[in-house]
Amino acid sequence: MFTVIDSARPATLVVRQLAQAGIRVVMRYYNHKDVSLPGKRLTRAEARTLTEAGLSIGAVFQQRGGGNGGHIGDLTAMTGQRDAARALQVAADIGQPQGSAIYFAVDWDFITKAELASIEAYFGAVNAALAGSYRVGVYGSGLVCDRLLTKGLVKFAWLSQSQGWSGHDDFLKSQRWALAQAPATTLPGTGYRYDPNYSNTAFPDFGQFTLNSGADEFARDHAAPEELRSMMQVTARSGLLLRRGAGTSYERIRSLPFGTRVFGISVLGDWVLVDTEGDGKADGYCHRGYLELVADAFGMRHPALADPYQIAREELADNIHEFPGKKTNPRIYLYHASTGHGDEDSVPWCSSFVNYCVEKAGLKGTNSKAARSWHEQGWGDEVTEAPREGDIVVWRRQWTNAAGQPESGGHVGFLVSANATSITVLGGNQSGRVSIASYPRNGSLGGQHYKLLSIRRAVTMTDSDDMIIAEAAE
Repeated sequence: MFTVIDSARPATLVVRQLAQAGIRVVMRYYNHKDVSLPGKRLTRAEARTLTEAGLSIGAVFQQRGGGNGGHIGDLTAMTGQRDAARALQVAADIGQPQGSAIYFAVDWDFITKAELASIEAYFGAVNAALAGSYRVGVYGSGLVCDRLLTKGLVKFAWLSQSQGWSGHDDFLKSQRWALAQAPATTLPGTGYRYDPNYSNTAFPDFGQFTLNSGADEFARDHAAPEELRSMMQVTARSGLLLRRGAGTSYERIRSLPFGTRVFGISVLGDWVLVDTEGDGKADGYCHRGYLELVADAFGMRHPALADPYQIAREELADNIHEFPGKKTNPRIYLYHASTGHGDEDSVPWCSSFVNYCVEKAGLKGTNSKAARSWHEQGWGDEVTEAPREGDIVVWRRQWTNAAGQPESGGHVGFLVSANATSITVLGGNQSGRVSIASYPRNGSLGGQHYKLLSIRRAVTMTDSDDMIIAEAAE
C-alpha cells in the first residue's frame, strides 16, 4: 500500500480505513467552485477529521487547470493572480500553516513555446501573490515540471501518472520530483477512488501539513528514512519471480508481471530486496538482471562491490551540482545521507561525496562530513609515498575569515594524477559541483593554504566465490 494518495472525493467517511491501510498523507483540492465533482474542494471540517485521525494533508489548486482539451487560457498571468488569491483564501479558511506548500495543476500535455511561456507567466503571478507565505508546487507533465523547476518558479514537482505526456520518463529518472503519481485504484471494501503516489525520500518533506503543526514540525515528522530506496521496473516479458531469499533455492512467493514498478531497498549480490507496495516494508527478493532502474532518487544505481573511483566517475558524468539560491539538489542530499543524515548542499559535502562512493562499493567509510576524518580515523592503508589513481587524498585547509581570525578545515577527493607540486582529484563540492580540480601539495590557492595530510587506499577485500544464476518467471 502506498502511503501518499490524492483524491477528488472527500475522505471524511473513510478516514479510519485509510489510516488502517497505512495511508499517511492525503492530497486534496482547492478551487473556485465544485462543478462536476461535488465535494472536490477540501473543507475545514474534513481537514480537521484528517488531522484528528493522524493523517497529514497536501493541497493542490485546480479549476480545470488547462485540462479537458488543452485550455491554455486557464494558465495565464491573469488567471495565476486570480487562482493564487483564491488559494490563499481557501488556505486561510482551512487553517493551512504557512511554510507548507500549495501545488497548482497543469492538467494537460502542453508543449509549444507559446504554451510554456504562458504557464511560466501563470506561475510567476502565483509566486508574486503568495509572496513566500507558502511554497509553490506544480502538478503536470515531465516537461512542465522540469521547466518550472529549472526556472526557479516552483519548489516541488508532482509528476502526473500520464506516461505518454512529454518528458515523463526523463523527468522520472532525473531525481527532481517530490511526488510521482501512479494509476488510480479503489480502497478495498469502500468504493473510495484515489490515485496512489510515490514520494521521493531524497526530500525531507513535500509540503504536507496538519492543522496543529507548522513547517518545522511536518518536516521532522516526514524526514527521509535511514534506508533510501530506488524505483525499479520489471523487464522480464514473462514476469519476474519474487522469492523469500536471495537465491534460486528460496521459496517462490509470486510472479511480478512485466512493467511492475517496485522499490529496491537493498542489494545482496545479484539480488534486490524489494518493496512491492510502497509502504517501506520488504516483500521479498528479485534478481536484479530483470529489474531496470526507473528513478535513481534513492541511491542504488551502482552495482554492489563496484570500485569507489568508478562510482565517482559515473557521478561526474551526471554533472551533479548545487542548485541556485536556497534550493537543494536531492543527489547532494543523498550524499550527505551517507554520513549520518541528509543535509542542504550549502553544507560542505566533499567528504559526504567520497563516503557515498565508498559505501556504494560495499565498503565502510568514515561516516563523517569532516574531510580530515579520512586521515584522522586512519581509514584504509596509507599509501602517500606510492599512490595510484583512485586513491583518496586528504588535505588540511587554513584561511583567515572576514573578522581576521584564522580558521581551518579540509578537503578530500579521489586521485586522478599528481606531480611534484600539485595533485589533481575528482571530488565533490569543487566549485559547487562534482568535478576534477588541482590543489597544491603544500601551498596557497584562492586565499587558502593547503597541506597534504595523507593518501589512503581501501583495504583489499576477498572476492566472494558465490555464483548466482539469473532467472525470470517460468
